[in-house]
Amino acid sequence: MSLTGIRREPLELGELIAAVSHDAAGAVASFLGVVRNHNDGLEIERLDYHVYETMADKELAAIAAEIEAEFEGVRVACTHRVG
Repeated sequence: MSLTGIRREPLELGELIAAVSHDAAGAVASFLGVVRNHNDGLEIERLDYHVYETMADKELAAIAAEIEAEFEGVRVACTHRVG
């Protein structure tokens, strides 16, 4: 079963790794995106964007379910922090 969702609290990498780890898994691949401090030579002060949480939650869950259905033994954890 996948672990997906939009979160307002800091993400815990250990929780995500635990959600996908199992004895038959030969690897755990992860991607952690962060905001860099510059773009095109200018300092980045903040990142503003909006999220439609209900739709995003449903889409993340649907994508994870599709991947897990297609690839036997694969477990997906995909969360996104807002706020």
